[in-house]
Amino acid sequence: MILLFPYCCLLLGSGNTSKADTEKNPSTTLSSFSRARGNTFFRLARDQRFDMVKSISYKSALACYEKAYKWASRDEDLVSAAKNAATTCWRLATLKMATGCASDQKVIHEYFKDALQYFGKAYPKRNCKGEKWAKHLEKSIQDCLNDIRTWIRPKDEDDRIVALTEYLEYLPSCGAKVEGYLYIATIYFKKGKEALKFDEYENCQGYLKDCRVPLGEAEKMCDNVDPIIRLDVTALKKNVEYHEGLVKRSIARAKDAQARQQRELAEAKEKEIAMDQLKTDIKALDLLLKLSIELFVKQVYQSWPPKGTKETQPSLTSSSTSSSSSQKKLLIRAISHYHPDKVDKSVHGIKWQLLSCEITKCLSMRLARIK
Repeated sequence: MILLFPYCCLLLGSGNTSKADTEKNPSTTLSSFSRARGNTFFRLARDQRFDMVKSISYKSALACYEKAYKWASRDEDLVSAAKNAATTCWRLATLKMATGCASDQKVIHEYFKDALQYFGKAYPKRNCKGEKWAKHLEKSIQDCLNDIRTWIRPKDEDDRIVALTEYLEYLPSCGAKVEGYLYIATIYFKKGKEALKFDEYENCQGYLKDCRVPLGEAEKMCDNVDPIIRLDVTALKKNVEYHEGLVKRSIARAKDAQARQQRELAEAKEKEIAMDQLKTDIKALDLLLKLSIELFVKQVYQSWPPKGTKETQPSLTSSSTSSSSSQKKLLIRAISHYHPDKVDKSVHGIKWQLLSCEITKCLSMRLARIK
């Protein structure tokens, strides 16, 4: 009862305004008076130990500030009332946060939303109150946004991004808003880097694309913000561009490797089919190995004449084929006609290339025995 007595006295007297005050300048005086009454309730709330009493006092302060904003005719009164209303909504939100009650989540959201909207109303005309006041307003906006980030931290990453994006939309172009978008862009960028680490190129590309959206919003508002924030935005942009190039090159290499693997598999299958079709020829070739070198070479040329050369018959001479030197020359000449490196597969096909390879093996084996 003792604690509530000062509050009750204020409440009973909150509607009494002196006639002299209102006659001077009704709009301005009412706004200033209402704001002063709100300040009294606000100070009373800060001095209370019990959350319920704090809440009642803050709500009374907020009602006064809202009237002050409505009645303001000068920029100085308007921005002061808006800032005070924003700060009070912010205090009410953090007061509810402290309870940790799940049923209060919607109320907290509304208070934070109202706080940012009131800050947004004060921000465009902030300079009418002087540089120091304007800087304090910017700091208050940033601190409020930090509390919002603390509140939404337990949410999963995607829900945090959605929630923060909504809150940022209530703010005018300012340093806090730029930092908010930069924070969201950084989340996407880190997810992209993590995906790249595991060669998940398409996922990485998607995250970097998502990163571009908030980064672009931040970049639009960089003209009138702290130079350090501008440097952070520029640095992240360069990082994103570098990783985009890296991903493109990685995707190109992966596609080339996949295409090469598919070609190799197709060639292996084609080779397997061709070898199966050449079984009879290879068996006949093995049987010819029992013949003399001269007859073997002659029979090879007759059964499988070489392709891509005018010499379709072996270079046999009637006088010298029995000497080892002549036999070597005969075999070397034949190898030059049948060697698979000399076969144009695109013209003569895989079957002929494989058969030429088998013939060359037999010719080389006979040549090795002579040496």
